[in-house]
Amino acid sequence: MAGRFWSAAVVLAAVLGATACSGGGAPAAPEAAPPALPGAPVPGLAAQPVWQGALAARGHGDFGTSVFQKVASTGEVFAFLGDQGQQEVLTFVDPASGRERASIPVPSGESKAAEVTSGDVGGRPVVVLRYPTTTPGTTTTAAREEAVTEVYDSAAQLVWRQAGEPDSPEQFRNGWLVRSEPGSGVQVVHDLGGTEVWRSGDLTIAGAQHVVEVRGDVLITQYGDSGPLVAYRLSPAGSAQLWQSSDVAPPGEGGPAVAPDVVGFAEGQVLIHWQLDADFYALAAHDPASGAVAWSVPVERGHRWSGFQQDLTYDPVSGVAAVHSESGATVVDVRGGRLLWENSDEDRAFQVTAVTARAVYGLVDGELPIAMATEQKQLVGEGLTALPIATAGGYAWATRGPAEHWVFAVE
Repeated sequence: MAGRFWSAAVVLAAVLGATACSGGGAPAAPEAAPPALPGAPVPGLAAQPVWQGALAARGHGDFGTSVFQKVASTGEVFAFLGDQGQQEVLTFVDPASGRERASIPVPSGESKAAEVTSGDVGGRPVVVLRYPTTTPGTTTTAAREEAVTEVYDSAAQLVWRQAGEPDSPEQFRNGWLVRSEPGSGVQVVHDLGGTEVWRSGDLTIAGAQHVVEVRGDVLITQYGDSGPLVAYRLSPAGSAQLWQSSDVAPPGEGGPAVAPDVVGFAEGQVLIHWQLDADFYALAAHDPASGAVAWSVPVERGHRWSGFQQDLTYDPVSGVAAVHSESGATVVDVRGGRLLWENSDEDRAFQVTAVTARAVYGLVDGELPIAMATEQKQLVGEGLTALPIATAGGYAWATRGPAEHWVFAVE
């Protein structure tokens, strides 16, 4: 199935090869035109794409969120869920050339149902594929629906697979299985072999203990929605406590900061939003193993306390990250420990889709694609021809609806 994606460089190499073999007697085939973006260049990216995708994704609208669930990066490779009509196919693509490295059929019969996300298993990047499937019934048996999770490394090798009930209480989380026991509020963590390594503690006044993040062998848990954090080291023998939030919180007004909110991992550190006082907040980077603070910067607000779930979009090439929700973003230089800029309560809702050294991309009010400068809060492009939604190895995947995809070099 190679050749589904193409680039000008690949075409030119084929032409030169044909000329060399012909001994000069046969004319060379005409060179194909390179891919072109039908509109203004996207700020922060090369003026023209290096290649263009030839498969559509299942989705709707120019920038519908369902399209965002069809592309992910694993290390320096893009993984894309393309539509082949009767089924979707997960394709692993080289960012620089568009060359297909591998493709995997996805037997999901439901339109738009399959999704792909980036993950981590033991420190190596992976792609997590989730999709529903139905086993047809027979004369004596009823049809059976299952929810399938498959994990692949950057070489498209299957790392782990599980098929279970659609409403299964067990979820794959970065190399571990987190299970919520029905009716009890208890959470249990197993390794991929099924061995139990951690079980939540007793209910406290702050709420039930639950998993908020796990990366490598470090598990971070929290009591209730904004209660204390407790981190553990996981191993086949079980778990051992590493630190708790009261010991590592940055100083607040009148004591240690409270109401921690773990937003994700970047540069080997865990980023945590803290409430310093009633109206003051901070974003801090902590060592996952010790909880020690690497840096802390004051921020204007915490998105979670505005009623939104916070996420983290991180660019490992530049070291820039955006902590964001549906309402806005806080952009930081993780390596340098610098606050670059953040949205305020007066700003319109800004949903981040990708981050590079020069620009932060996203949607205003869920529909207008824009680019903001990374180093300062300045609009550098609006009504973008294509919206970057993923980055890998110095390249950005940009989309304009389910059927139009381009990959650009990041400037």
